[in-house]
Amino acid sequence: MRCANPQVKPLALASQDRGPYYPATQANLISQKYPLTRIIPAFIDRVPGEPIDPKLREFLRYILGREGQRALLTQSGYCRSAWIQSRATGEVGVTLNEVITVWGTAQAQSLVRRWEVGFRKSHPSVHVESRLTGSDVGMAGLYTGFADLAVLGRECTAFESKAFEWIFRYPPAQIQIMTGSLGQAEQSPALIAFVHRDNPLAQLTSCSSMPSSAMSDWAVRATASVRGRSRPAR
Repeated sequence: MRCANPQVKPLALASQDRGPYYPATQANLISQKYPLTRIIPAFIDRVPGEPIDPKLREFLRYILGREGQRALLTQSGYCRSAWIQSRATGEVGVTLNEVITVWGTAQAQSLVRRWEVGFRKSHPSVHVESRLTGSDVGMAGLYTGFADLAVLGRECTAFESKAFEWIFRYPPAQIQIMTGSLGQAEQSPALIAFVHRDNPLAQLTSCSSMPSSAMSDWAVRATASVRGRSRPAR
């Protein structure tokens, strides 16, 4: 677990006063029962009401399938998405020599390469080209038409979303592909609340489940067991 050491302890969190309180385990982070949530998203240009481009649809199906999500465990420090999609049904044929262009965070270099290798086992005619130099570059590639898929290491900013909407008159479509990293350095970390190990605080109630960008506005009330009674902590 990132940032964990003998001097600190993680807090159990709940999204409401009556609980339940969830510890910061890998399973609870993946399922998003733990109220602090870091989503690692990808974005595509999809006209509302229109189908996704067949080659991109198949690539996304692979990424969200068991093989693509398994690569997260072996190739990167990221945790898998909250749900896994089966690839057993509904595959769409794609034409020869098609290219999927992926732009985005440099942290996804090895992972995107792993996805490409696995995807081409079932779609050998489709090539994946990547330009993974930064999340900001990824969104720019999407709204200028150079990228089919933008993989970010963070949430999309309001400016990036507005830039896309200004051009296309509809928002970019977001796909949750993974959650934060638990143990590997230089990856977007999972969000966990820590206190000093001697702090009597054991659990914390947040106002609501929230994305990482809202942390600065997070009003919380903590409940600590001190001398056999509960009290609010500020």
